[in-house]
Amino acid sequence: MKTFKLFTLSLISFIFMNINFSSNALAKTPSPEVEGAGVVLMEATTGEVLFDKDMDKPLPPASTTKILTALITLEKRSLNQKVIIGKTPPTADGTALGLVEGEDVTVESLLNALLIGSCNDAAVALAENISGSVEEFSKLMNKRAKELGATNSNFVNPNGLYDKNHYTSARDLALIMREAIKNPKFLEISEKPFYIFKGTNKYDKDRWVNNRVSLLFEKNPLYYKEYIAGKTGYTVEAKHSFVSAAKKDNLTLVSAIVHTDNKNEYFKDAINLFNYGFDNFTISKLINKGDNLGNETLYETSIPLISREDFYYVKNKNLMDSPKIEINSKDLKKINFVKNDVISEATISLNNKVIGKLPLLSGEDKPKTIISTYNDKYNNLFYIIPGSILLVIILTFIIRFNKIKRKFLAKRRYKKFKRG
Repeated sequence: MKTFKLFTLSLISFIFMNINFSSNALAKTPSPEVEGAGVVLMEATTGEVLFDKDMDKPLPPASTTKILTALITLEKRSLNQKVIIGKTPPTADGTALGLVEGEDVTVESLLNALLIGSCNDAAVALAENISGSVEEFSKLMNKRAKELGATNSNFVNPNGLYDKNHYTSARDLALIMREAIKNPKFLEISEKPFYIFKGTNKYDKDRWVNNRVSLLFEKNPLYYKEYIAGKTGYTVEAKHSFVSAAKKDNLTLVSAIVHTDNKNEYFKDAINLFNYGFDNFTISKLINKGDNLGNETLYETSIPLISREDFYYVKNKNLMDSPKIEINSKDLKKINFVKNDVISEATISLNNKVIGKLPLLSGEDKPKTIISTYNDKYNNLFYIIPGSILLVIILTFIIRFNKIKRKFLAKRRYKKFKRG
């Protein structure tokens, strides 16, 4: 009977453990159903994609374009810099602040109008101030986008007004937002419920712009506590788009929903994407900058391989696998290096998928062998000896020349003496 009880308890424990294991293998929050022609959920620190739906499909982005315009402005201009409004901004189509030619305003005020009020005239004013024209600013936009890895994009204006040659993708917009939220001023402006554009030298009345992102307002049913930034977009041809970011603990997520029909759903879809990310994933620091990841032996000397930077990875809460680190060894005999030079690389993989590569620095100067020391000591003789020989030849020539010269002058003096 005792044996039977023990067997029964063991069986129950085994079943219980396996039930727990099976439930952990399932996502706490299943993948959401999201409307939109292009969708992505990205972890901001690593850039890892957690969910996607045709994320690389080129689509018209409408006013979500202004995220890139704001990013470039923050990188190229100081906030208190003055901007004199030219002829073009007041003629901008669509949503506008009502800028007047000759107005003297600041970059900061235009950024607030751009991000909070989605004002197309503010976008044109910033573009002209930075590059001289919309066309030249568009070139800058495309250059910066490519630097961020946004390779499925082509921008022809700073505000997102529809043009068949103006397009991007959900992934590209997420990459641009990922960079933008690194700037504290971008976050500060994004979280303002409204902005008052004060009267200027050409327009003495205050102008108000209001933030339309429901996730920002506590009294709104769609309020989302973790929300930190976002930009909506709409034109008839581009339909609705929403790019946003949220942060919980040390995990920051970026979502992009592009070209969707239902205006009433994209805020809910963004929340569902964020909940899916926060419920199922976390970010972990695997390697610290300065960690010794291994050693290479060269001429009987151990060379430490030091991590050049921190390395983070996204961890699925429901999986137990850990990343694997593989050192990509190189023939250090063929490399000239000193301490802190990059001499190798580590490949980090998780579940048989490469999740990153990490440059490794040398912890020591390259050691010298007896032969290399001998070469260093006597290598210069290769140049010194021939040089010394040449110097002796030149000096000998000068001495002999001077002797010949003296004899010649002595003979001339002797001949003059005899004639005289």
